[in-house]
Amino acid sequence: MHLIQKTANSRIKFFLLAFFLTSFVFAYPQHRKVQKATRERSPVVFCQKIIKAFAGQRFAIVNNGNKSNLNRLVLTDSTISRVSDFQNINATIQELNTHKQIIIDFNFMDNDRKQPMTVLLVHNPTHSVLFYKAEIYSVEKHKFIKVKVLPVMPGLTGVETWNFYSPSVILYKFRVKKIEFD
Repeated sequence: MHLIQKTANSRIKFFLLAFFLTSFVFAYPQHRKVQKATRERSPVVFCQKIIKAFAGQRFAIVNNGNKSNLNRLVLTDSTISRVSDFQNINATIQELNTHKQIIIDFNFMDNDRKQPMTVLLVHNPTHSVLFYKAEIYSVEKHKFIKVKVLPVMPGLTGVETWNFYSPSVILYKFRVKKIEFD
């Protein structure tokens, strides 16, 4: 009888230990991911060179460094995106063209045919062409993917669109270059 009770106690201890280890292994990485995501839920300038924006954000940046290589970016203002539907993009562009800072507006919505669309507006207040690189988060692939973006002409706003929803974009390698137009 004593041997049977000892074996039963050993099994219970084994199952409790296995349950504890299993729950710890599955819960710990999820907790770290949640903690990391909440820490990064704001527009951020990393290393004064890289910008990460989440859908629904608009912010202004200035350069405090080299005039051709925008390598000391500083966040000066942050607010919610003004792009809320496909119809008000033109009005938002007209309003952006009056600003004296680089303005980035990122959001997703449905286009006029009720299809998903992600929009990135980048306003260039300089007298030179603004070049930058971008990576957009693909929910389908669960990672950032490089995308080609067009340079933004002096004093204008560049519009980039994608036909899917994306919660985040990373912009980097900002530079301006004086180009003579004939």
